[in-house]
Amino acid sequence: MVNYATSEGFTFNMIMLKSFSLCAKCINIEVWEDPSCSEKLNRLRDNKKNLTKFKFVDDYEIKQQESMINDLSAMISKLENLNKKV
Repeated sequence: MVNYATSEGFTFNMIMLKSFSLCAKCINIEVWEDPSCSEKLNRLRDNKKNLTKFKFVDDYEIKQQESMINDLSAMISKLENLNKKV
C-alpha cells in the first residue's frame, strides 16, 4: 500500500501529475512530428510502466491508478497510430 507521507507517495503523485500534463499536451496532436512526438510517446510509455509498479488496497486509489493507466494507453495508441500514417 502506498503511504502518501513517504517518498513513494510523493513519487506516485508526481507521476500522476506529469501524466495528466502529458496527456493534455498529446490530446490535440493531429500529425506526427519527430522528435517531439517520439519523446512524448516514450514518456507516456515510461509513465505507464512506472504507475503499474504501485500496489494499492484502497478502491479509490486503485480506480485512480487504473483510470490514469487507461488514459496513458489511449494516448500511446493515438501516437502510435499517427506514427504509422507517416
